[in-house]
Amino acid sequence: MLSPHLYLDSRHTALSHTLWAFAVFAAAALLLRRFRPALLPAPLALLCICAYGGHILCDYLTGGVAFLYPCSTKISGKNHLPYWLWITCDGLLILYFYMIYRWIPLRRRFLDKKRLSLPPV
Repeated sequence: MLSPHLYLDSRHTALSHTLWAFAVFAAAALLLRRFRPALLPAPLALLCICAYGGHILCDYLTGGVAFLYPCSTKISGKNHLPYWLWITCDGLLILYFYMIYRWIPLRRRFLDKKRLSLPPV
């Protein structure tokens, strides 16, 4: 499932870069969230799904992906970004979603403190 794609050909035949794998991953994350909410909080489930989808989107922009492989070998996308930006895009996506994940609880905590410190009306 987790096949490294150091070369473009390996990405085109990787099951991890298909809509099928994305759907299974998203369903697993949502089911885990539904039945084990303490194990996978809602923001983290959404973060994982978006990060995986974002990774596939970056690969779509950097050479194309065979979304329906093995049913179809048609490659969608083009090489819009140079090779050195592939890892940069993945790193920025991870950092971006991590910051969102950390910002939500911090914002909630800040708003709760603010509400508690207001005098009663």
